[in-house]
Amino acid sequence: MSKKTIYRRARTNPQPYAMISRKTLQDSRLSFKAKGLLSYLLSLPDNWEIHLKEIAKHSTDKLTAIKTATKELVAAGYITMSQGKDAKGRFVSYEYTVYEHPRGLKDVSKRVNREIDWLTSFERQARDDEKYDELEELAIAKDVAKAKARGS
Repeated sequence: MSKKTIYRRARTNPQPYAMISRKTLQDSRLSFKAKGLLSYLLSLPDNWEIHLKEIAKHSTDKLTAIKTATKELVAAGYITMSQGKDAKGRFVSYEYTVYEHPRGLKDVSKRVNREIDWLTSFERQARDDEKYDELEELAIAKDVAKAKARGS
């Protein structure tokens, strides 16, 4: 006999749900913070322009936490980034593309090397020293520890 553990309220809106693949939500490479951000992004309309500062306004997480989750999703292949430029070719902002299923590792590694230039100089040096993956895991663990210390 199984006990009901999730209760949902009655819905009147004909389209109240976002459809997200279980495989995506059960990807053990992702933290719950990254899964939550990915779920939020996938619930938005297909043509939505993504701005990290705006996302932070709709969450209790600070911009730093949103950036950390975004880096995690980029590394896992769920998000790609490119530099948006104006008519004169000047950098305007980053343009994000979100995928429900991760891109192939070959595609991701090319884009990660090209697109993560918003990392700090310390992280860039670590990437150059082929220790980027290890430092990224430490940074995520550090963020998790800080969140636990805050009681989040």
